Amino acid sequence: MTLAACRRPPVPVRKRRGRPPGIPASNRAPSERDAGILARLTAPDRPTLAQVGAVYGLTRERVRQIAARQGFTESAYGPKAVQGPKFTRCPHCGSAYPPGTGALHRQGRDHRVGLFMRFVTRPAKGVDLDWHCWRWTGAGYPTGHGHFAWAEAGGYAHRAAYLLFVGPIPAGHWIAQTCRNHDCVNPAHLEALTPSQAIRRSTTHPMAINAARTHCIRGHEFTPENTARHNNGRRCRTCSRASSLARYHARRAAQA
Repeated sequence: MTLAACRRPPVPVRKRRGRPPGIPASNRAPSERDAGILARLTAPDRPTLAQVGAVYGLTRERVRQIAARQGFTESAYGPKAVQGPKFTRCPHCGSAYPPGTGALHRQGRDHRVGLFMRFVTRPAKGVDLDWHCWRWTGAGYPTGHGHFAWAEAGGYAHRAAYLLFVGPIPAGHWIAQTCRNHDCVNPAHLEALTPSQAIRRSTTHPMAINAARTHCIRGHEFTPENTARHNNGRRCRTCSRASSLARYHARRAAQA
């Protein structure tokens, strides 16, 4: 075998595609697409390169190249917009947070609000949200109150709603629902009350029932002159005098 036979055949040279020779790029008439891109970039609303590229299905860099070929530079358009960090969406609450801050997000208020609102049924749009109840659809207690796993709220959904949407709960106060619905978590229906105030507003507590009475069991009216305070309660003076007199006569009869 000769040396000439061992040589590789020459590789064919591909012709480079481009503009016709002798016609510079600055003298060529722009295509309809290029003219449309230039018209959008020079519009008064000044869209970004990415927005123009989305219209024509081009990348931002390709739009910049087409604009630069027609004498439109990015410096004439304005400074390059600073792109913010890409956000990650929480699979539990649905909120977005910057990457690398998942632990801080799970400890923050947005995460708790997102988890809380997953179990809340609110009225449809166009309805006064402050007037209607927000029903709790999650787990609950036998008393009808909703359960929400948050130590600061004591495990109650209505206390969690007050902490999330109203503010901190004063020390020694209860959170009462003014609508009388134990499964309601509407912040407009929640009020911080002292235990005595909450008991007086109740309709089922024995202390509230006794406090609402205006007459004793024998029909005597509880007027300021006929009411005696005893052991954080009240007694009818007329009944007390009659009971004392009956005991006195019983003692005298036993001694005779």
